[in-house]
Amino acid sequence: LRHAAALATASAEARGAPPRPSLTLAPASFVRIVYLVRHAEARHNVGDATAVDPPLTARGRASAAALRRLRVDAVVASPQRRALETAAIACDKGGAAAAGAWWRRGARPPPTVRLLSHALLRETNAGLPSDAVAPYTAAAFPRFERVASAAGTAATAAARSHTRASPEPAAVAAARAADFLAWLAMQRHARVAVVSHGGLLSLLLAAFGHDLGARSAPALRSSFALGEARAFAMTDLHGCVEVEVDE
Repeated sequence: LRHAAALATASAEARGAPPRPSLTLAPASFVRIVYLVRHAEARHNVGDATAVDPPLTARGRASAAALRRLRVDAVVASPQRRALETAAIACDKGGAAAAGAWWRRGARPPPTVRLLSHALLRETNAGLPSDAVAPYTAAAFPRFERVASAAGTAATAAARSHTRASPEPAAVAAARAADFLAWLAMQRHARVAVVSHGGLLSLLLAAFGHDLGARSAPALRSSFALGEARAFAMTDLHGCVEVEVDE
């Protein structure tokens, strides 16, 4: 019942709606709430195809601020600027006036939220300018701890070789997603936001919902909208289970 209450609350937060009582649950020794979040609108989403590691637009920043309704004790973001910026704004509990400032050097982040950046969450690389990570991006978000990961280091090195003529192979991107889920399963944060990109989130979804019925599969597999969050329960025995909420 405690898990049911937590899942209902998480789903309501992700959807911006009051919780309803229909849930799909699985037994587990440890259950964490995982929000999968696609970054908010960035410059390349509105036609700026030349933008390298683009920042959010004004509309994107407003959309990220709407994600402050999510209650988390950790956020793990892609190292690309649009994901870090979405995560920073969403996890700032100080209000809109502080949204653009607290993660800069010398400021203090909200004390209850751990801020992480994981290279495995970067976008599937098609060799576009927006797929790059600019050298100054990490310095702009110094409060995010970079997760030390051999797979993440390898992914960062491999990203430099991808071009439009030689994009990241689908199998390699899928392996990144699987490696990230394996890492996440070892963490003990109770409520985690994972902020990434449309292509990578689709690969993460492919590993979700092993124990869901046909009724839930179409919604589970649908693409993420910009700035969208979906709530899941991740268990250490049965993988990930989507929360079902009646309309």
